[in-house]
Amino acid sequence: MASSLANNLRKIYPFYISGRPVLVDNNPLQVVNKHDGQVVTHVSVASAEDINDAIENGTAAEHKMKKLPSYTRKKILGDLAGELLKMKEDMAKVIAFEAGKTITDATGEVLRAVDVLQHSSEEAVRNEGDYVHADISPRADGMRGIVSRFPRGLSTLITPFNFPLNLAVHKVGPAIAAGNPFILKPSPRTPLSSILFGKLLEKTDLPKDCWSIINCDTDDIKPLVEDQRVKMVSFTGSTEVGWMLNKMAGNKKVHLELGGNAANIIDRTCNLDHSVDRIAWGSFYNGGQSCISAQRIYVHEAIYEEFKQKLLEKVSSFKILEPNDPAAFLSPVISDDSAERLMNNIEEVKRKGGRVLCGGTRSGNIIMPTVLEDVSRDSSLYHSEAFGPICILRKFTNFHDACTAVNNSAYGLHAAVFSENIHHIFYAYEHLKVGGVVVNDVSSTRADALPYGGVKLSGKGREGVKSAIQDMTEEKVLLLKNILKN
Repeated sequence: MASSLANNLRKIYPFYISGRPVLVDNNPLQVVNKHDGQVVTHVSVASAEDINDAIENGTAAEHKMKKLPSYTRKKILGDLAGELLKMKEDMAKVIAFEAGKTITDATGEVLRAVDVLQHSSEEAVRNEGDYVHADISPRADGMRGIVSRFPRGLSTLITPFNFPLNLAVHKVGPAIAAGNPFILKPSPRTPLSSILFGKLLEKTDLPKDCWSIINCDTDDIKPLVEDQRVKMVSFTGSTEVGWMLNKMAGNKKVHLELGGNAANIIDRTCNLDHSVDRIAWGSFYNGGQSCISAQRIYVHEAIYEEFKQKLLEKVSSFKILEPNDPAAFLSPVISDDSAERLMNNIEEVKRKGGRVLCGGTRSGNIIMPTVLEDVSRDSSLYHSEAFGPICILRKFTNFHDACTAVNNSAYGLHAAVFSENIHHIFYAYEHLKVGGVVVNDVSSTRADALPYGGVKLSGKGREGVKSAIQDMTEEKVLLLKNILKN
């Protein structure tokens, strides 16, 4: 797949400053096929001066973007969705090689991005406000209020490698709908899909000065976060980097969508076969590289052995196939370093008395799906994010105790409960300290029409199109006094 596709790629691709492509062939960024390690193309790297130009022009464009009618923003986003759908196959091939996905997963990512753009288009014309009777006491006699939301202004959008297109669209779509100019900074490991998305932006009516897409050296990223002309930073990525950027950002608005070690509770009343199928998918799809991957699996003792055997049977059926095979499921992790880290973590589990029920081996950068048991609580894979195809089984007796165990984590993004017991479902909803509780599906499930985000170290703020638009805007009050007085 990669060699034939590489023949159709340019030798080097530009970045975008204020909607204009800039081609620089000095020390470009390599785009590597994660399936075979081959360099397939390059992407130009922006200088510190380029970044300052993007910030300066984006700041100057705030008024222009703010004045853009809602119906125009709607059309821009609808046009983007249509153009992306037209290039579905080409974009999927790019995502497949630069992120190491199967063609099936890559195609699914493109289609999901289309959905997010369409949803953003719809929300662009729903910037609702409030008319408030504020006369709550004699002191406020005659007071009325109008509350509207206004764009925050120039926003830096920083995205990771694991869903390079979809997570970019999750930020760009709401930014356009909200009326914010933006600078998109994709992961250096997967820059090409965002640059190709820039070619689609070029075709729309979005004013050129209102957007930039750049790749830059780590040393040059600081202004994108620290510069006071930037009004908001939205970051998806690692926990360590996210909270570091939060400190760097000062008093500006910051949205963080960070890591997790998602727990899934398999209650004794669950549909067992369904639970097995969904855990097998949610723990191992995309090489386990999802912040809501099913990592900690708590299974009721009455069904523990049966669940375990069925899960091992299911996982043992996964085979390494060519990535363009529609039946392919297993993917490599993003780098040699990631594969080495995961193998070291598995060895640590074994040294501390844990058992490897299946997997625990490596083929290139594919870590075979690994199921662990009796994992010590002080093992890295128990208390930290794996970000790889690994899950841990533990049994429980009492549902309330299982919820307590779920909460015994520094993270709190998603958790899942497989159960037909409505009391247990609502107990989990009330007591689990996470941003979202999924019922009868795996923690990896996300509905883009709903708020999405975490608590504790997992971040702050919420994505999901409507919630992201709220984060990207701020309320302003018009307080009226006695204007209705006769």
